[in-house]
Amino acid sequence: MTDNKKRRKAAELLSRLADERTIEDVARLLSDISREEIEELLRFAESEISPKSAKNDIKGKACVLFVDGASMGNPGPAGAGAVIQNADGKELAAISKNLGTATSNVAEYRALILGLKEVKKLGFASVRIFTDSELMANQVGGIWRIKDEKLKLLAAEAMDILEKFDHHEITAVKRSNNRRADKLAKRAADMGE
Repeated sequence: MTDNKKRRKAAELLSRLADERTIEDVARLLSDISREEIEELLRFAESEISPKSAKNDIKGKACVLFVDGASMGNPGPAGAGAVIQNADGKELAAISKNLGTATSNVAEYRALILGLKEVKKLGFASVRIFTDSELMANQVGGIWRIKDEKLKLLAAEAMDILEKFDHHEITAVKRSNNRRADKLAKRAADMGE
């Protein structure tokens, strides 16, 4: 198992343990992971926690990326939107792109890839991603399996980019917390940008 995959799995375990479940409870929830693997992942996570890892948000090295995809018809006219902010919340870039005809899930992944490429161009080493797509957040986070072949290809492309960052995390948020990216995606779908 690669270190990044261990990080994703360890983050999932820690999240579930934060709900005050025992290792046995987590093992039942994650039937595809043995108790030994869980313990190994927790030891790995503990070794990753250090003063250095706590400083991933040092100004200039970390950014926040909000992404959203929109499809009017699913499939239908689609657009991608991405907003990049520095660690202080200052907007650095806002991107929208018309995607032609696509499903909403494809549009979500295309928005992620669009945003990640721009973040890399800006030279950030660490990225926190916020999306209102629970599906994409859990698939990219390694929590849910990807069944759709198109999404597998897009997820692989996104993961290739994510592997180039020193640190990354992806979180699902409410649509109301992702309004700017949502507007950009809808505008791109509507106006053919």
